[in-house]
Amino acid sequence: MDGILPQIVQDGVTIFLGIVVQATPFILLGVVLSAILAHFVSEKVILKLFPKNRLGGILVASLVGSIFPVCECGNVPVARRLIKKGVHPATALTFLLAAPVMNPVVIFATWVAFSFMPGLVVLRVLFTLIIAWTVGIIFSFHPNPKELIAHGKDGDDHFHTVHPIKPFAFIQTIAREFSEMLAILSIGAFLATTIQMVLPREILLNLGGSTLMAILAMMLFAFIISVCANVDAFIALSYVNLFPASALLGFLVFGPMIDIKMLTLIQKVYSKKAMIFIVLLVTLLTVLLTYTAHIFLL
Repeated sequence: MDGILPQIVQDGVTIFLGIVVQATPFILLGVVLSAILAHFVSEKVILKLFPKNRLGGILVASLVGSIFPVCECGNVPVARRLIKKGVHPATALTFLLAAPVMNPVVIFATWVAFSFMPGLVVLRVLFTLIIAWTVGIIFSFHPNPKELIAHGKDGDDHFHTVHPIKPFAFIQTIAREFSEMLAILSIGAFLATTIQMVLPREILLNLGGSTLMAILAMMLFAFIISVCANVDAFIALSYVNLFPASALLGFLVFGPMIDIKMLTLIQKVYSKKAMIFIVLLVTLLTVLLTYTAHIFLL
């Protein structure tokens, strides 16, 4: 490719493909789980997993991600399916925020990367749960939960009970959701790549003069690069000598919940107004928790 395309274009293609290639297997796994929920699992079985009381449902939702080995991209179709099965949007949101980090693969990867800083690994999991619980509880008090949901046509609305096994219909559902999610992911990856090309990393590094600015810089970095939680710990590790531990923690907590590609996916599940509040709450809570950790724990 040398001599054919400018270096900046080659770098952009590499970044774009890196994001898409990392996320695609997990999107596929997510839509397969979603299709299984749609075709083979009844509403009664789904709803039995989640206690009807507000706090119980949110607590269970925050831990369900530990049995779904998918990253944030693959969790979106699962969350959408849960809502269609009757789970409260706030409960599904708690799952969506907590699941990427509660994934055992992510926890193990974080431990491998930061085995010399075990406190950082523990705080990543703990702060993720605190944020997911807080946001979920706040949204659970919404007087009209339907206003939280993005409304649009979806061919799967009729799947309310378990139907006889129909392989072709099952594959159709997977193909439709996979193509839809992949298209949205590609848009998010393109935006993330473009911003990385326009905004050099040196600018982010220069923002790390103070602890607060370092935290915000690493959160912004996580938002821009939009990598899956399965690999983000190793990216954070490369900055261990440049940023304080609290800033690395901000990167590891904020990124799996809110980044460019994630927002393009979430808009298929939640309304724009809900998304604004989700972003604001997650941002404020991440800054508050990580800065507090800098003062008292790290």
